[in-house]
Amino acid sequence: MLNNVSDYETRWGKIVLRPSNTNYKQYLHFDPRNPYTCSPLYADALFKKGHLVMRMLNQRLGKESFLQ
Repeated sequence: MLNNVSDYETRWGKIVLRPSNTNYKQYLHFDPRNPYTCSPLYADALFKKGHLVMRMLNQRLGKESFLQ
């Protein structure tokens, strides 16, 4: 899963999990917040990266703190 995300980011550019500003539009040809204009490859890599971030937070914080 990590290899897939790193391959995507190496080939196409970084994945923004939560775009709060407009800087991400400089390198993307689509709006990643809209599921109809988002690339299927980007959506798949976004899901995988989000899953990895949640797993890392769970391991770092511990199960009790993470679930609160």
